[in-house]
Amino acid sequence: MTRGVALTLILIAWGAGCSGDADRPAHFTTDQLLLSEGKYYVIGETDPYTGPVINWYPSGEKQYEAQIVEGIPQGPAMNWYENGQKMSEVTLEDSQPVGTMKGWHSNGAKHFEMPLHEGKQHGLVTEYNTGNHRIASTRYVAGVREGEAIGFDASGKKTWQANYRNNLLEGDFFEYHPNGQRSTRSPYKDGTLRGVAEGWYPNGTKSWAAEWNGHKAMGTHQNWHPNGKLQRKQVFADGALTLYTEWHVNGQMTLEAKYRGTAIVSQKRWDAKGTLLLDEGATAGLPPARKPTPPKPNPFSAGRRTVWVAGQLNRVYKDKDADIVQTAFGTPDEVQGNVWVYNKLSIINTATRRRLTTAHFYINKGTVILVEEK
Repeated sequence: MTRGVALTLILIAWGAGCSGDADRPAHFTTDQLLLSEGKYYVIGETDPYTGPVINWYPSGEKQYEAQIVEGIPQGPAMNWYENGQKMSEVTLEDSQPVGTMKGWHSNGAKHFEMPLHEGKQHGLVTEYNTGNHRIASTRYVAGVREGEAIGFDASGKKTWQANYRNNLLEGDFFEYHPNGQRSTRSPYKDGTLRGVAEGWYPNGTKSWAAEWNGHKAMGTHQNWHPNGKLQRKQVFADGALTLYTEWHVNGQMTLEAKYRGTAIVSQKRWDAKGTLLLDEGATAGLPPARKPTPPKPNPFSAGRRTVWVAGQLNRVYKDKDADIVQTAFGTPDEVQGNVWVYNKLSIINTATRRRLTTAHFYINKGTVILVEEK
């Protein structure tokens, strides 16, 4: 974004003001200011404007406030919720956000702390819930996630841990039970799930294992009962289910079904004592032959929990595979033709202080061609 465009956005969001002659207003509206050669002027005046920039809600509550010095935004920039609670605060130097941007929830609880460098996240970004408890910390370099990210519950216990490279999941993604025991491990490469993922019960006993290549199931997927005995086994070939078997908690096989494509070609069922109940032909009660959905990268959808800077989503995800978007954000809230809509996001325009909540991902032939923030 050019400095001129950034300044235009600032004034669209903030309104304007000035001091001077007694017959002049205390501050000016956006329509009363003009951008020329990188500086702002009151329309009809020849000297760059110096004074407060203020915007108000229709209710009369203050919405934004900053200062312009000799035509350039400088110093503290703040915005508020309509209930009067401060929403965010950052310092501007020559229109560029610097230092640490801070945000608050509408109830006054801390929302985030975002260190900035050249207007982008740079350093450890920390997020909090409405109860003022830390829920995530993510390291950024020049606006993209780079390095370790950790999630926490309200008591401060770790709930997940990830590593990012160039804003994509890289290496093992871990989730944890409330008792601190690891609950899942999912391997990622360039933001895509690849390899054998596995899970454990709270006591440390293995509960499942599954191999993935992106969204394609591979090899043998297995689940175990809490007592350690095999519960389920699924065998896949090129993403298609070929064999499905289940066992009772006592170790007795209860189901065996073979598939070809989406059709069941044979099946058998037994009760817990091993008595044969069904032998080939009937299909009632069998699971459909369909490709399973791979495990989510975490229950909180890391992309939805991230505090984004305006324009960052398009820079990060344009020309990327659509599967990478689903890995980071989960299932879209809405699909409008070739547009995936995600709501309830946190997108901050560091120039205007305006907070956006919706992103539209335009998909063409499985690839992101544009991301718009609204």
